[in-house]
Amino acid sequence: MAFYTIALCRFEKFIEWFRVWIEIWHIWVVTIGALVIMLLVCIVALFTDSQHDDRFDKRVGRFFTAVSNSSISYAIFAFLALVFLFPFAIVILSLKVLGPYERKTTVREARIFSLF
Repeated sequence: MAFYTIALCRFEKFIEWFRVWIEIWHIWVVTIGALVIMLLVCIVALFTDSQHDDRFDKRVGRFFTAVSNSSISYAIFAFLALVFLFPFAIVILSLKVLGPYERKTTVREARIFSLF
């Protein structure tokens, strides 16, 4: 116990706080960060005009022009929008529903373990 100084006590409290914070929030930070990066990549891809002239790009361009001119294209784009927006809905619902529950559970566990 001679080595247990005030600085070490403060460091131990900080480590405990950081462990609890990471336990609660890491999944949300990673999920929201990944969704924002995916959104930015899609926006850049939508608004960047391709300057390539090779045959593959022309074939892909012809295919997407044919798809966009058909009546099926609306269903395809609606499906893609649903697939893209579904993770956002899950994250928002999880933050609303599970966030407070996880914090309450963590506080309760901390009280129980502080007795030992």
